[in-house]
This record gives sequence, C-alpha cells and structure tokens, in this order.
Amino acid sequence: MAATGLAALLSVLLVLPSSILAATIHSERESVVRRERVPESSVQLNPNGELFQKVSSEHRQAPVADTHEDNKDFILGEEGTVKTCKQKDSKVVETPVTSKEQCIYAAWKVGAHIELETDGTPTPQFRRNFELTNDRDERWQHVHPEACFHTKCFPGDDHTKPEQDCFFFNPSEGKSDPAFTFEFGTPLAQINFTGTPVCMRELYKDGTKNLQAGCPPEYQVVMDHNVCQELCERDDYHCGTGEEDTGPIWEIGAKNYSQHNEFQQGCFYVDRKEQGKDEDFSTVYFNPLNTLADGAAVTGTAFCVVANRLKFEKTAHGNDGDQAAKGTCADVVCESPKVKDAAKAAEACEGTPADCTTAESETKCCTDA
Repeated sequence: MAATGLAALLSVLLVLPSSILAATIHSERESVVRRERVPESSVQLNPNGELFQKVSSEHRQAPVADTHEDNKDFILGEEGTVKTCKQKDSKVVETPVTSKEQCIYAAWKVGAHIELETDGTPTPQFRRNFELTNDRDERWQHVHPEACFHTKCFPGDDHTKPEQDCFFFNPSEGKSDPAFTFEFGTPLAQINFTGTPVCMRELYKDGTKNLQAGCPPEYQVVMDHNVCQELCERDDYHCGTGEEDTGPIWEIGAKNYSQHNEFQQGCFYVDRKEQGKDEDFSTVYFNPLNTLADGAAVTGTAFCVVANRLKFEKTAHGNDGDQAAKGTCADVVCESPKVKDAAKAAEACEGTPADCTTAESETKCCTDA
C-alpha cells in the first residue's frame, strides 16, 4: 500500500525528462522562457489525489553535446539515507549530486527515464515536475533523500507498463528524515522514507606510481588508444612524439620490443624529470602489451577509468526503450573505440534504442564519420 502511494506521487513528478545534457542545459533565461509556456493542465491528479504527469510521445533523445560533467561517474549511494555516499577507497572521493542540472545530466548519463524536446532541452513538464517543491505537499520532502535521488516510478501514472528507474530532485535542507512517515491517499496508505542518493566520483583517476595496474578499487587501466590520446590532449600533458607538445602519443615498443615489460601497460604518463629531462611536465605514452603480473614494478603512472559504470537496463517499454537493450545506440556505440566522431555517431543513431553489438548498428554508427 505504501509503495502505491509513493509510486504514484513520484510518477507524478516524473517524466523525468532529462535535458539530455544538451550542454548541460541551456541558460537560466532559456529555462524561464520554457516555464512560461507550461500549460496549467500538465499536472493532474489521479483518483488518490496524487500528482502525476502526462507523458508525451513526441520527444526523442537529442545528439550528445559536451558538458563539464563528462569527467564524472554517477553512482548510487546508500539506499534509505539522507545523502550518504559509499566511500569505498580513500583515494576516490564520492560526493552527493547537489544541483538540479547535475541531476538532469546524471539521469541521462545512466539511462534513467527522461523526456526531451527535439532540441535536447528538458521538456516544460520536467522542469515543473521533477523537483519536490513546497507547493505540492511538503511531507514528500521528508520521506526522500536530499538533492538528487533515485527511485522507481510509473511515468504518466501508467501502471500497465513496467516501473522505470527515475531521478528526482529534493531541494529541502534538513527536512529529510528516514524515520518520518505519514498517511496519504484514498484509501489511506502509510508512506515511508524511500529513495537512494545519487553520488558522483571522478571518472578517471591516477594509479599508483611505477606499479603495474595499480588502480584504485573499481577502476581499471585505460586500454583504449583513442581515449588515451583524448586524456592527454584534455589535460596539461606532453602528447607529442618529439619536441612538440601535441601530436600522436608515443606507443611503447614501436621501435624496441623489449620495452613493453619495462613500462606500465595501457595508457600512462611519466614525469620528464624521471626521464633525465630538466622539464617540469609529464609525457603520455601507450603500451599495448605487458606480460608482467599486476603489482609488478614498472615505469609510469597509469590512467585508470571506472571499470563498470552505472547503466540502467532497458526493458520492454521501460526507461524509454522499445526493446530490451542496454543504453541507446548512440550512447553505447559512442563509447566504442571504433567511433571517430561521437557527435556524428549520436546524430546518425538519433538515440534509437538498439542492440549496439549488431553488425547493422556498427555499420550505421561506428564509422569514420
């Protein structure tokens, strides 16, 4: 009974139309303009007096755009807590997602239910409903985590379709209370505290210096040459193979095969001073082969990436999917080393849910673009 009241209220709020990141969401001025267009009838009540939101079928996922959150990995914290993240290792700091825009972006990134305008911005219904505001019923703020949180819900209050993974935003500070309960609905049902805080951590971390595969827990060495090149160019490293600080990163063993086991496997950097250079910067290299065991002494500090990123499974008609698939074609394929231009690949796929391991999807998206 409690779940029914909560699910409806949340579906209420839901249609978590995630502005798919679209440059993580346009300006506040644009948001204000969109709010003015929200029809008063977009928020309705179900028979239990609970809010829910109509779901439009006209929205689709827009092409991926760059955002300042690209270097973040979004994960779930401790279920049933106000804002506790799972701190697994002292080297990796996990913090709650505390802004609405981050919450929207996180929802899109992990495949939670979202709805967008065709230009990739949040639908007016989303801006109006995904936040647990005081003008509805303040008690709902007491029974959910602070800031960004995850829970299951029925978009559009449609219980004929599977529950979906949804993100909401609770702006209250100091109101969340895991012990708080209240009765709601017709017939009355007890509403208990539910939800899981959404947290974030760095997507990339340094490994232990001069140690083979010395990555923190839940991280692994970057083994994609293209990603390694991007990391080098994104940060302040020497990327060239000669005196220039730009250009293709040097591949270990290209001229001397015996060097493979002298250096860290995968993507790594070495301080120039350690190379006998009187220069205060580091050079990035890529070593495709190293037969030494993990923990062996090698030269270089590895670039590590989260090994298993949170991604909600797509089910039939669940999380915006029309078939069983993990992520959207653009989202999954664009993480493949075969993609030369992620934006064009995303545009080609148009966010259509698909099994991205098929030859057809690779032909469509994994191209030189």
